[in-house]
Amino acid sequence: MNISKAAVVFCAAIFFSCAKQSPNTFSDTQLIRIADFQDKRFSDSLYQFLSEENPIYRRAAALALGSVQDTLASKVLGDILLSDSDRQARINAAFALGQTGGFAAVNSLIAGKEDSESVVVQVVLESLGKTLAATEINELTSYQPKDSIATIGLAWGFYRVGLRGIIDSTITERSIAYLDFSQPESVRLGAAHYFARSNAPFSKQEKIIISATSDPSVDVRMAAASALRKVDSIKAITTITKILDGENDYRVRSNAVRSLSVFSLKLTLSVLQKALSDENINVGITASEVIRSKSNRGAKFEISPEKYNDTRIMGNIYAAMLKAKSSVELSSQIIDQYNKHNQVYDRIHFLSALGDCGQESISKVSEWLIEQLLNGASPMVIKTSAASSLTRINNQPYFLKENSNVFAGMYKQAVLDGDAAVIGIICNALSNSKNGYKDVVTDIQFLKDARNNLNLPKDFEAIEPLDQAIAFFEGNPKPEHLKNEFNHPINWDLAKTISSKQLVKIKTSKGEIMIRLLVDESPGSVTNFIELINKGYYTNKFVHRVVPNFVIQAGCYRGDGYGSEDYSIRSEFGLRKYTQGAVGMASAGKDTEGTQWFITHSHTPHLDGRYTIFAVVEKGMEVVNLIQVGDTIQQVEMIK
Repeated sequence: MNISKAAVVFCAAIFFSCAKQSPNTFSDTQLIRIADFQDKRFSDSLYQFLSEENPIYRRAAALALGSVQDTLASKVLGDILLSDSDRQARINAAFALGQTGGFAAVNSLIAGKEDSESVVVQVVLESLGKTLAATEINELTSYQPKDSIATIGLAWGFYRVGLRGIIDSTITERSIAYLDFSQPESVRLGAAHYFARSNAPFSKQEKIIISATSDPSVDVRMAAASALRKVDSIKAITTITKILDGENDYRVRSNAVRSLSVFSLKLTLSVLQKALSDENINVGITASEVIRSKSNRGAKFEISPEKYNDTRIMGNIYAAMLKAKSSVELSSQIIDQYNKHNQVYDRIHFLSALGDCGQESISKVSEWLIEQLLNGASPMVIKTSAASSLTRINNQPYFLKENSNVFAGMYKQAVLDGDAAVIGIICNALSNSKNGYKDVVTDIQFLKDARNNLNLPKDFEAIEPLDQAIAFFEGNPKPEHLKNEFNHPINWDLAKTISSKQLVKIKTSKGEIMIRLLVDESPGSVTNFIELINKGYYTNKFVHRVVPNFVIQAGCYRGDGYGSEDYSIRSEFGLRKYTQGAVGMASAGKDTEGTQWFITHSHTPHLDGRYTIFAVVEKGMEVVNLIQVGDTIQQVEMIK
């Protein structure tokens, strides 16, 4: 591992390495105080540690402010970046300034480019990419890195600029040059992700084609394959066909297939049909999603959904067929498939497909979906899937106003049933001005009654759209974004007993996954996770979300992603990156984490600094790659 990666990927571990303490760093009461102030978001209480003689405490306090993100702290963080004698303290301050943003943060980071050590400059440059205004981009484009370490920082600074939607021709040209195989892998990776994630155009299309097909790094090939959507259609399709034929890593094939989503179905159908039968099911699922997204009225294709064993692929193909030529007969076939499959997670794919029905079958489909939604015996997963399909039908341009009264009555009854997730889904449809419910719903007391029965933080994802719906009907401005209050302090008695090398075994229906907890870096998330393990919370929970070559997600008691408990924990951000096998806390925004977690299939830098990483996969990535929606988390246990 080169020095740059050691600084960026594992610097949190370096910063915590204060002598040989057992079992973790929190035998030091000062580090507990710092982490506790971070957890409580007491930025002013952290300032005192920035002047400590011991650099360990300065490092910890600076990094803590990267999670607090208080702009009032930028001045003191700037002082650390520009004058502290300890390199790691300066690195942590640069990271925290990038997380915080604002005028003062940018000014300090600009000055930080002159740091004498490239490992500091590397973090400074990426942080500038997170914070610079469009008019200040020359602070990056004019910078000439003195070595490969600083070049890595510049490449990722360019990526961060592109991720924010700021397009600059100089950055684009330099990023093209950074794809060259003579550049370090981290530089090529940053450049490939710049093109994969930004809207930047580029003229030298052969560069991205070569990267997608020939780069020695699979991570670079994956990112470059995602950027093939910007290549001329014929070249892109030819290249993607080549990748499907010759690429060994399914993740590259999956990303390449997803790139076809920008081209017409007529041009790409033969390649997509080939991908449907790929030896790896994730590639087939991706292809079916693209076909579904590109299908429209009059689209012509002959694909038999029944030939595929995977119900997710079947559902997507049925949905594509409905979009192309909706009919009562086809809708009935989908309902028949629903009835043939007993497993809930098979059924939801057919429910979802019905949300793409056309005007010809809206009456039959809506009536049937309403039955599933309002049936008291329906599992929660079925209810939310039915609600999602009904609101999607409602949002279609062909939806006739004469159907609004029926839907309004159904919405009211569903809201009164009290399921928080269903309430959130429905309120998004009710407050959509295009749907015209302001003229249909004259009494919104049912919404106010529902609001009185919901509570933060458990019902966070329902309360926000519900508040917006009430404001919409009352003609009030859109309410401010909700924030969870501090309500779940870290269990320090437990935290102090957890080994820095603590392993956890996740037994799934597809095999075992071994993860290592990062208690030194994310004590709040780790202790929360262990408390839930000790309660048996994760036993027999379902994997409710899988995005091919992105994440698998579990930990929802409802099994549909809408479930949370009556508390939330704080986000904990650090310099560790989301690479393959990172285990992160799912959230609906900063400081809304609770029980749900995810594992990444590959390098996903757009998650860095936005979602807590609390563990890493030590063994079993092949199992992670096999898992699909509906697979079971049979048991999660600590390894003693």
